[in-house]
Amino acid sequence: MALFSVCAIDAWGQGDADPKDSRANLIAALREQGVELDFEVGAVSIAAEILERDGLLEYLLVGPRGAGHESLFGTQVGASAIHTAMLLMGFAPGANAQWIANPMGAQIGARRPSFDVLPPEHAAGAPGVHLYAGWRRGDEVYFYRIEDLIADLSTGAAMRRHGWVYLGSKEIPPRGDQPGGFAADLVGNLISVCFFAEGQTLATAALPECLDQTIWTANPWLLPERGQPVRFVLARAPVAAPSPALIALLPDLGAIAPTDNDE
Repeated sequence: MALFSVCAIDAWGQGDADPKDSRANLIAALREQGVELDFEVGAVSIAAEILERDGLLEYLLVGPRGAGHESLFGTQVGASAIHTAMLLMGFAPGANAQWIANPMGAQIGARRPSFDVLPPEHAAGAPGVHLYAGWRRGDEVYFYRIEDLIADLSTGAAMRRHGWVYLGSKEIPPRGDQPGGFAADLVGNLISVCFFAEGQTLATAALPECLDQTIWTANPWLLPERGQPVRFVLARAPVAAPSPALIALLPDLGAIAPTDNDE
């Protein structure tokens, strides 16, 4: 667990201070890091921007050090701060995808893999992560499930909606002159669309088809242009519509200029 997370959670649960004051201080500290918490809705939100709209996607969200050329969204918000907020919102790290050796498969031939892959699993009793992106254009609000913004080239449809699995990343030990630390901070890949054995992201998609790294791309028909800002939301349960507080956080991309048919 990242140092910021440990300190923040310990500060909330210890000492003689009023718990309400501690909670308010923690919310304020996370806000300074770029993270907004909505305990009523059960959601965490951060500022992000559109990165890759044309190529294949392996990641959904990355930081400045991450694989931006393979990610739909990027953010300047630190992974440690997001991790802290997710723990406070009640998320618990689940299990990453597992590759189980299949000797029989290897003997049968190259058409069958030598490993069986078990999809990621939620921690017992923990909620799945429901992901959204939103923005405004004047008075119009655009708020989408993340899966609707990702196309599955193998089916010609959007990614199937599901609860993504929270992994919570991991600590990387020091090696030689390289300092250790929180993997998602060091590597910069925060949420993965595909399965990766390293388990270094904060969260991952959990559909069996996410084993394939060659079928995912952005849905450009719904997305703003590359570089445009959005609000990225991680929620405990499906959000039917954004709250007024969340709408106030959505970036305004400006009204679309009317065409001749609109006038």
